[in-house]
Amino acid sequence: RPVKGIKPIKLATAKQNNLETPGRKLTVAGWGLTGFNGTLPNRLRQARVPVVSDRRAESSYDAVVGPSGYEPPLMIAAGNSSKENACVGDSGGPLLDSGSRTQVGIVSRGYYKCGTARYPGVYTEVNNPNIRNFIVSAAKR
Repeated sequence: RPVKGIKPIKLATAKQNNLETPGRKLTVAGWGLTGFNGTLPNRLRQARVPVVSDRRAESSYDAVVGPSGYEPPLMIAAGNSSKENACVGDSGGPLLDSGSRTQVGIVSRGYYKCGTARYPGVYTEVNNPNIRNFIVSAAKR
């Protein structure tokens, strides 16, 4: 049956880069592991994660993955510990600003034990025009 009484979340636009300000707390949600050696939850879980600057994420990921390990126009980094972060199984889930009910990112990947201060989680940047257009176009099908 159709779900009723729930307003759809908005997708961030190119004019909403302010939602990616380093230190800003965003919410990630998913059904993934509760920690690197954790278990699968029996309910949807969420965590508040701080946005990490593109410069910091780029230097961390380029050092271990190589050039283009982190692409600022396409990615957002967030999180600072494996206790409060996206983890294995959360990929594809939302990264959102709960105050404005706006989706800012999509869980993509991490590098070490579901995110650490050195290797924050990596999210696809929804306000990139090409990514946003793809999402809108696919949703119309």
